[in-house]
Amino acid sequence: MNWVSRLIFIFLLSTSPIYALDLFVEQTDSVHTLKNSQIIKDRWFAKDKADHFVTSAFLTGMGYYAARQEMDSSLPASKNIGIGFSLSLGIAKEVYDGTSQTGTASWKDLVADILGIGFGYLLISIGE
Repeated sequence: MNWVSRLIFIFLLSTSPIYALDLFVEQTDSVHTLKNSQIIKDRWFAKDKADHFVTSAFLTGMGYYAARQEMDSSLPASKNIGIGFSLSLGIAKEVYDGTSQTGTASWKDLVADILGIGFGYLLISIGE
C-alpha cells in the first residue's frame, strides 16, 4: 500500500469524530418541511454532511483511478473525469431528494459534496 492509499485510509478512519460534532455544536439550523409535513433540521455539522464529504472525496478518487488506470486517460483528463463523476452523482442525488417524497433537497449537501470533491482532488494532486 503506497503512502497516498495510507493517507486516504487514515482520513476515512478519522472522519468518525465529525459525526460526534452534531451532538456538541449549537448553531442556527435551516428547517425543511417534507411533503408529509414532517420538519427536518439541516445542520452544517451533521452526520449527513460528513457522509456527503467523504463519499464525494471517494467518488472523485474512484473516477480518477478508473480514467487513469483502466482507460489510460491523460492526467488532466483523469482529474476532470473524477470531478465530473462525483459532482454528477451528487447533483443527481439532490434532484432525487427534491422529487421524491422520502427526501429533501439541500444546498448544504451540495456544498459538502463540493468540499469533498476539492479534498479528493487535493489528495490526487499530492499523490502525483
